[in-house]
Amino acid sequence: MTPLWIFPAYPLLIVGPLAGALVSTTVTSQNNRSFDIIIGGVMAQLIGYSITFMLYALYVNRLMNAQLPPMPKRPTMFISVGPSGFTSQSILILGLNFPRVVSPSFMGDGPLTGHITRVLATWVGIWLWA
Repeated sequence: MTPLWIFPAYPLLIVGPLAGALVSTTVTSQNNRSFDIIIGGVMAQLIGYSITFMLYALYVNRLMNAQLPPMPKRPTMFISVGPSGFTSQSILILGLNFPRVVSPSFMGDGPLTGHITRVLATWVGIWLWA
């Protein structure tokens, strides 16, 4: 088990920051697709993070039961930091943009739902980053 096993999940991990960049630049109008971009970005990001989270268990198990990788392979250990960083950034940017794109009648009270989502996204992003 090496950190390179995480690489197949990286395409899913890039979708979240890309969705955040798209939503940040979209103009809010009656017919835009910003809400769909946020939902799709969060779904793809969390699928990618779920895959890497399962691989983290194998990776930590390997580090506990065996010694550190050989010296030339130790820089690859920094690869395992990326998924949490990508997910943290994605959740933050998508959560901060959610109140701007949600309809006023969303879940009964759109502005309140947007505000709650923004607060939750901020705390989840900080938790993942830490």
